[in-house]
Amino acid sequence: MIELKTPQTNIFGETYFTEINQLLFAKQSSESVYKNNYASLFEPKEMLYLVVGTDGGLFYKYIKNTKLPEHVYFVFLEDLDVLRQIGLDSEISDGLDEPVSLVSHHFKLNIISSKFSHFFARKKVRILKSMAVVDSQKDSFYGVLWQQVKSSFDTLSSAIMLAQNSWQFENARLLNAADNFIPIKQLGRSLEGLSAVLIGGGPTLDDSIEWIKKNQEHLVIFSVGRVAARLLEESIVPDFLFRLIRMM
Repeated sequence: MIELKTPQTNIFGETYFTEINQLLFAKQSSESVYKNNYASLFEPKEMLYLVVGTDGGLFYKYIKNTKLPEHVYFVFLEDLDVLRQIGLDSEISDGLDEPVSLVSHHFKLNIISSKFSHFFARKKVRILKSMAVVDSQKDSFYGVLWQQVKSSFDTLSSAIMLAQNSWQFENARLLNAADNFIPIKQLGRSLEGLSAVLIGGGPTLDDSIEWIKKNQEHLVIFSVGRVAARLLEESIVPDFLFRLIRMM
């Protein structure tokens, strides 16, 4: 928890908190700070930005008052107690219906991914540090807040990536449908009692290749797809081909 003391006002009439941004805004306006550090945010035609921290509300207000490209969205995640102390808790929006939304850092990121699923699917999502996070130490209030949100974001991104990769198998089933004259369930127990070998691409393949070639008529051969060409060169015809995927 961070306790905010008396807010300071700079010569531009902006209120800032030294506990959040130290003296960053003491002699320069928030507009100049953000134009110098975040000008590239408005270049993409399509992007979802998840921003950790609001700089005592200054970053949030700056983006909210900026004309954004049509398909660019911002979701600010801030500590709920901070939002209460700076008087922005009334602007918290769980609906995420506006181009610029403000939520508590406890807000579930999977709700954001559901609302903006097309952005996640096309990898048009970035997680950003506010200036409070940029200038923070790793074990400070905003340093810890960043690590918490970033960890949740990375976990969510990995899960979405794995889910997207599963579509390759669905597509393969559709493409192979015309050749699947015999459904696998019709094999029933016909393979029961037979000896099977599982062939990968490891160094033991060279040691076993001759034995497999001699005994293939008595074996059910399962092979990863990437060594199928090598097997055919050795006149070995696998019964089943499959593909391995690496779990992140």
